[in-house]
Amino acid sequence: MATKRTGKNGYPQLPPAPEDYPSFPDKSSWPVVFPELPARTNGRFARPPQHTSKASAPQIPAGQVPNHVAVVMDGNGRWATQRGLGRTEGHKMGEAVLIDITCG
Repeated sequence: MATKRTGKNGYPQLPPAPEDYPSFPDKSSWPVVFPELPARTNGRFARPPQHTSKASAPQIPAGQVPNHVAVVMDGNGRWATQRGLGRTEGHKMGEAVLIDITCG
């Protein structure tokens, strides 16, 4: 893995995204089909797409970042059924929310 850059506070920083880097899709079109983005680039993790708000992730000390996170996708089918939609529509919306959580 490449050497980590650090910001003025000493926390790890990603290098700035190039101008042509894909941005996060407009939420009004959800559920979304995302453009193909590489899972890794040159042996490093790829940067997630930029959120429409242009907000950046908060500065978190490296020692406080968990190694993994679990997201329990429960209730999507019930949510859809309560709204008169098919269960798969609930799963699609759950997927869209999961992508928002993981991509920003």
